[in-house]
Amino acid sequence: MTSYTTKNYNIKYLKCQHSKCTEFQWLSDANVQSESSIGTSSGSGCFGCGGSSHWIRDCPWKESKCEVQGCVGTKILLTSRQDHSYGHKYLKCFTCGNFQWLKYALEDFKEGKNGKLNVKVTVEMGLDEFIKEFKAKTTM
Repeated sequence: MTSYTTKNYNIKYLKCQHSKCTEFQWLSDANVQSESSIGTSSGSGCFGCGGSSHWIRDCPWKESKCEVQGCVGTKILLTSRQDHSYGHKYLKCFTCGNFQWLKYALEDFKEGKNGKLNVKVTVEMGLDEFIKEFKAKTTM
């Protein structure tokens, strides 16, 4: 878009596409930010939960087991498109309909209230060591 105000006449800017959003950014500022981030993999980390220790492909919140008793579904990380909550992240189970804002799920997790997070653990050891440990723990 182009500004036609006296102070910023004919200056280009980017405006949020959402009708209720009033955010904007000068195009020159956006170009500077874009140029400074090209070719680097550092930065904000996960686009899903905002964590800095992983990328979205490894996000433990992207898909996690639903905690509703009796439900066998999976909670999926989604982004709200509603006017009153546009851009806010939430978790939704499509099996039972369970819903939780991500910010509250993160708070619960930090307080130890949510211990059922889908976490992937990788252990590396030699085959001989594995066999030795396995035999030691399975033989009486």
